Amino acid sequence: MRQIYKVPLDKVRPVLVLTRSGARRILKYVTVAPIVSTSSGRLSELKVGKSNGLGGDAYVSLDNVQTIEARLLDKPIGSLSEEQEKELARKITLAYDLEIFEDNS
Repeated sequence: MRQIYKVPLDKVRPVLVLTRSGARRILKYVTVAPIVSTSSGRLSELKVGKSNGLGGDAYVSLDNVQTIEARLLDKPIGSLSEEQEKELARKITLAYDLEIFEDNS
């Protein structure tokens, strides 16, 4: 499951790591989505909360992804559930206006 860390961005805040875990060990930079306390009402936000290691309800802002140095990731504070992982995939397709095609080969 994708993990949540606290890192210094505009301030120290939780982020969801989007870079696949297998690549994180060899990459100098990783892609993260900031987690914010207030919803902007966008369909591209993923709701998270206490069950994810946070203090209360919050929102993964998939419209504001950033690339940060991997060394900033220390200890995870939480992670997504399996159901949230599925919802994350759906929200990413909305955030980037992607069409998912089935492989018919």
